[in-house]
Amino acid sequence: MQQSRKMIGFFAILIANFMAMFLISGIGVLGYAVAGEYDALLSVSMIFTLESAARCAIMPISGKLGEKFGRKQLFIFALILYTVSYAAATFVPNFWVYVIARTVSGIAWGLWVTNSFVLMSDVFGSQDATKYSGFAQSASTVAMMIAAPLAGIFCSTAAGWRLEYYISLPILVITIILAIYGIPKSQKADSGKPMDIGGSIFTCVFLIPFGLVMSWGPASGWTSPVNILLIIITIIGILLLLVCEKKSQDPIFPVRILKNKYFLSVFMISLFFSIANAAFNYLPSYVQAFGGVDSVRAGFLTTPSLIIAAVLTLIFGQYAAKTLKYRPLVLFWGIASLAGGVLLFMTGMPIVAGIPFVFGMISILPMGSVNSCQQIVPYTYPLNVLKPEEIASGMSFLGVAGIFGNTIANGLMGAIINSTGMVNCFKVPLVCAVVMMIFCLMFRDIKKGETL
Repeated sequence: MQQSRKMIGFFAILIANFMAMFLISGIGVLGYAVAGEYDALLSVSMIFTLESAARCAIMPISGKLGEKFGRKQLFIFALILYTVSYAAATFVPNFWVYVIARTVSGIAWGLWVTNSFVLMSDVFGSQDATKYSGFAQSASTVAMMIAAPLAGIFCSTAAGWRLEYYISLPILVITIILAIYGIPKSQKADSGKPMDIGGSIFTCVFLIPFGLVMSWGPASGWTSPVNILLIIITIIGILLLLVCEKKSQDPIFPVRILKNKYFLSVFMISLFFSIANAAFNYLPSYVQAFGGVDSVRAGFLTTPSLIIAAVLTLIFGQYAAKTLKYRPLVLFWGIASLAGGVLLFMTGMPIVAGIPFVFGMISILPMGSVNSCQQIVPYTYPLNVLKPEEIASGMSFLGVAGIFGNTIANGLMGAIINSTGMVNCFKVPLVCAVVMMIFCLMFRDIKKGETL
C-alpha cells in the first residue's frame, strides 16, 4: 500500500477521534443550551446519561464485532451512523430526538474508538502504530482543551448551539470519504466458532442499567422504584453474562489474558485513574462557589495540565514505539497521580483557602498531566504484547476501563456531594492513587518479541 494512501487513512482516523472528543467535551456547555431552547432543563441529564451508558455498553463488544464484520467496514459504518445521528440532532427540532440522536452517537463512537487503534496496526504495523497512536491521542487532548471554550462562543452566535454541528457535519462527511479511500480493507476473522451473541446482549443488559442508575441514583435516591428496578436488571445481567461467557466457545471478554497480572494491572490502573480524574470536573465549580473565583478564570483551571498532557502524549507515544517498554510510563502515571491525590486532598483546608485559583491549578497539574499515560498505555500496550487474534478484544476491554470508571464516578461523586458536601469529592483521588500504585508496582514489561 502506498505511503501517501496510508497517511490519508491515518488522517481519517485522527480526524474521526478528534471530532468525537471535540463533540463529547463540548456537550457540557451545549447540552444546557439545547435543553434551554426546548424548555427541557429538568431533563437535561438525559443528554449526558444515555449517551454515556450507550458508549459504556457497546465498547466491550466492539472488538469482536470488528473481527466478525471487518474493522474497516465497522469503522465506516460507525462513522456514517455517527454523522447521521448528529444530522438528526441538528435539523430535527425536538428535544427527545436530540437525546436519542446523542444516544445513537454514543453507540457509534463505542463501535469505532478501540477498533481505530487496531486499524492503525493494520495500516502501519504494531510498532509504528504505537507512534501514530500518540499523534492521534495528542490531537484528542487538544480537542478536549478547545471544546468547551468554542462551544461557549458558538452558543453566543445567532445560529446558537447548532453552529458547532454545522461546522462538524461537513468535516465528518469528508472524514468518511478519506477513510473509505485510505484505510485498507480488513479481513474478517474466521475462527470457525459462533459469535458470542448471548455475551453481547447481556453485556448491554448489565452496563446500560448500571450506567443509568449511577447517574440517577444520587439525584433521585438510590431506593426509588426506578433505580431499584435498574439495580435488579444490572444484577441479572451480570449473572447471565457470567453464564454465557463460561459456556461460549469464543467469549466476548478475553478470559485468558485477564488472568495475566500485567494486563490486569493496566486495566485496574486505568479504571482507578478514571474514577480519580472525575474529581477534576468539580474543582472549577468548587472554586467558584466557595473560593470566589469568577467563571472565566475557573474555566482555565485545567488548561496548563491539558497542554502538558498533549505534549507528553506525543513524547510517550514515541517512547513506547521505540522501546516497547511501559513500566517507566506506568510508574510515572502512579507517582504523579499520588502527588496529585495528596494536593487535591488539601482542597478546602484553611492553609489554601486564600489562594483557591492558584492552588486549584497546581493541584490539578500532576494528575491532569498524566492523562497522557491514560491516552497511550491502554490503547497501545495490547498492540505490542498480545497475540494478533487477541488484540481487538483485549484493546476493547482496556478501553472500557476509562468509560466504566467514569460511570462509577458519576454515582460516587453525586452521592458524596449530596451527603457530605462537594469538598469531600477531592478526597477520592488520593484513595484511588494508592490503589493505582499497588498495581503500578505489580506491573512488569515482558521481553521484546514475546506475548502475554
